[in-house]
Amino acid sequence: MAHTFHSKLTPPPEDFQVVSITETSVRVSWRKQRTDSLAIGHRIWIARMDTGEIVVTRYVPTSSTDVTFNDLRPAVEYVISATSINRYNEGPEVTITAATRTDPPIGLGVDDWTTDTISISWLPPKAVLTAYNITYTGDGRSTSIQKSGDVDRCELTGLVPGTRYDIGVVAVSRLGRSITVSTAAVTG
Repeated sequence: MAHTFHSKLTPPPEDFQVVSITETSVRVSWRKQRTDSLAIGHRIWIARMDTGEIVVTRYVPTSSTDVTFNDLRPAVEYVISATSINRYNEGPEVTITAATRTDPPIGLGVDDWTTDTISISWLPPKAVLTAYNITYTGDGRSTSIQKSGDVDRCELTGLVPGTRYDIGVVAVSRLGRSITVSTAAVTG
C-alpha cells in the first residue's frame, strides 16, 4: 500500500500571484504550504510568452513564499509557472502571466534651437516601441505630438521666441507607456 502513497501528487503553490513588476523584474508570491503537505520544495520558472523560451528556473524550499526574476526585457509578456515537489515526484503546475513595464528613453537633450524651433534627441529604450508621445509646454500653451517608435530625434516648430519650453517624452509599446523623461529649453 505504501506504493500508492508515493505516487500521490503534491498540489501546486496556493494563491500564486504577481506582486510587483518593473521594467526588468517580476516578483511572484504564494501562500506557505499546509503543515500536512508532503512538499519539500517548489520549482518556479519564467518563460517568454512569444517564444516559449524558458528564461530561468528556480528551486526553492517550502519555507519560501516569493521569488523575484531579474534581468528581464522591458515590455515583454512572460508566463510564470510553479509546481510543488515531494520526495517522489513533481505535482501539477499553476501558471500566471505578467508583462514587464515599458522603459523610458535615455539621455533626452536639446541639440539646437532657434527663435521658433527646438531640436531634441534621445537614446531609445530597450523595449520594442510603437511610438513616442512628445509634449511641450510654453507661453501658457501645451502641445502634444506623436512620432514613430523608431525615431530618436524631433524638431519642435512654430514656437514663440524668447520662451521657456518644458518638454516631456514618453515611450509607448504595445504593452504600455513609460514614465515621462523631461528637459527644458528657451527659444532664441
